[in-house]
Amino acid sequence: MTETIPGMGRVAAGRRWTWLAAGVAAGLVLLTLLAYWPALQNDFVGLDDDLYVTNNPPVQHGLTLEGVQWAFQATRASNWHPLTWLSHMADSEIYGSQAWGHHLTNVLFHAANAALLFWLLWRLTGFTWRCALVAALFAVHPLHVESVAWVSERKDVLSTCLGLIVFLLYRRYCEKPGGARMALVAVVFAVGLTAKPMLVSWPLLMLLLDVWPLRRLPVNGLTPVKNGKKNRRPAAEPPSDPGADSVLVETVYPKRSAVALVLEKWPLWLLAGASCWVTYWVQNHGGSVRTFEEVDMGTRIGNSLCAYAGYLTHMVWPTGLNCFYPYLLVLPPLEVILSAVGLVAVTLWVAIRWRQQPYLPFGWLWYGISLGPVIGLVQVGGQSMADRYTYIPLVGIFVMVAWGLPDLVKKMAGAQADLVNRTVLPALAVAVLLACVPLTWRQIGFWKDSIAVFSRALAVTDNNALAHNNLGVALTTAGRYEEGGKHFEEALRLNPKYADAHSNLGVILGMRGQNELAAAHFREAATLNPGFANAHYNLGMVLQTLGRIEESESEYRKAVDLDPFHVKARIALSQMLGERKQMAEAVRLMRDTLQINPSLVEVRNNLAWFLAVSPGSTPADHQEALALAEGLQREGAGGNNPMVLDTLAAAQAVNGQFAQAQATAREAIKAAQKARIPGLATDILKRLRLYEKQQAYELP
Repeated sequence: MTETIPGMGRVAAGRRWTWLAAGVAAGLVLLTLLAYWPALQNDFVGLDDDLYVTNNPPVQHGLTLEGVQWAFQATRASNWHPLTWLSHMADSEIYGSQAWGHHLTNVLFHAANAALLFWLLWRLTGFTWRCALVAALFAVHPLHVESVAWVSERKDVLSTCLGLIVFLLYRRYCEKPGGARMALVAVVFAVGLTAKPMLVSWPLLMLLLDVWPLRRLPVNGLTPVKNGKKNRRPAAEPPSDPGADSVLVETVYPKRSAVALVLEKWPLWLLAGASCWVTYWVQNHGGSVRTFEEVDMGTRIGNSLCAYAGYLTHMVWPTGLNCFYPYLLVLPPLEVILSAVGLVAVTLWVAIRWRQQPYLPFGWLWYGISLGPVIGLVQVGGQSMADRYTYIPLVGIFVMVAWGLPDLVKKMAGAQADLVNRTVLPALAVAVLLACVPLTWRQIGFWKDSIAVFSRALAVTDNNALAHNNLGVALTTAGRYEEGGKHFEEALRLNPKYADAHSNLGVILGMRGQNELAAAHFREAATLNPGFANAHYNLGMVLQTLGRIEESESEYRKAVDLDPFHVKARIALSQMLGERKQMAEAVRLMRDTLQINPSLVEVRNNLAWFLAVSPGSTPADHQEALALAEGLQREGAGGNNPMVLDTLAAAQAVNGQFAQAQATAREAIKAAQKARIPGLATDILKRLRLYEKQQAYELP
């Protein structure tokens, strides 16, 4: 893009406007940080943050070779997005489990996206302040809080960052088309798809860019390139930004036919198609795709119409925003009709105005196309709509507003149009942005923690089974078991086929000693969701309590098969196998578990115990047991833990260190008495008597 200002050289003008644009981009970053800094005070929330970060061993371990391999193979949370997993691993490597660091990464990506969006639009159109308004609305609108303040939605901000870079590379390709430049576009596009498949609409959006503002399609009297000569054009409309009235944008883009514009993007179509297929397979395999028996096509179309209109309503009047909008199987007919009529009316209006105001169909189609993959015709999950889905689509509406208002003023204000555009509209834009910032702060507060986010959902929605269930989890985690149980019961009243609520209520019933009833709920959860590893684990725990050992072992094995990273199921199964003297398998399972998480004190202690006291243990096993037990003691794990001290005493005795074993056993007895575990203290005392006789303890 080159610019000419009367009385100035072309180079000087270009530098002047580039420095101005760079300053605006920096200002947008600061504005975004101001709007989202409160998010750094927020905790993780019980809405996928456990699946993505807090209870995900590969992510918790940071960037490791095994973790990278897992990231490209994992379909956890019914998604395949290896780059997103790698970004979470990088955060764990840097910040550990500190929530503020994971939030900071999201905020920084969002700030970068605001700057990139401005830079892209400015390079495409040459309008500084219109582009700044679009990017500022993108940066601070409260509808985007979910995408930024929710750690698990890293995939949104990360994929958008790469997607905007793809558009910038595509603009360079359009200046001088070539295989190498298109290959670079395709490579970055492919990487972006590994963060989130939302980018599958990008090739269609590029076709929109071809029409406006790139004007690569020969319309409005412009003809294709002939004899190798390139068309040169002035901007579609003269800039009206203050300080830029005399700028003439002279960008050269070779013209191509519509068919050629479609065909040149063939690598992108292939990548988008592959991403759609992989995403559908993974989500369907994970049980997230709802069948037509569950939701018929008529209901899906009606919900899609209401969602298209609803997002626009929330954009203009952002009230009632929350983490989950329940899906209505019976939609209000009037709402569907009004939504359809409104959408058709706007579509006809922009179609009529497309020659005079090409930004109108551009913005409207951008909104419609980019929302298409998540509008619900292929229904994934139980939500009717979601704030995070607007992250990219609202850019189109913001463009319509930023370009449309100055044109409207020109038509309505007559001779005063320039004055209004230079004074009133900027003041109005600033007022809107200033109003958005506190609304965004307020919305961020609703994502403070699990109790806050789900209490908010229940306050502004009806019949929200997911919010009841997840609030129940948050309350029970906080020790408020009775309150949590009531929310699980309400979730099941609203949705009797809610597998998670069945499993969670089973936990509460088990705590009350109602084990048979708890087992029934766990079985129902496993039946409703055959891939629900935690339901099988919980069922195994209850069955073991009831003394049904064979059934319990079977359930533990199912849990481990379904989720190889289910550490609790591995621990329970290995302990059971050890107690049943199936030592070889028990030890192998414990070793495998430590490969997943080497820091697990319980597993390291169990492994040391079985190596020390098993009848078939070898001298090498005895030495390994002592090394493991001494390692736990050095790390401070044994100071007040009678079980760790008991293991260390047994390992010392089996290695002939009877004096040390006696001293350690006495410490273990004191620790067990202090912890009020009299049965354990009695057992250790029996072992102490053996050590005093210079005998090691061996499992009977």
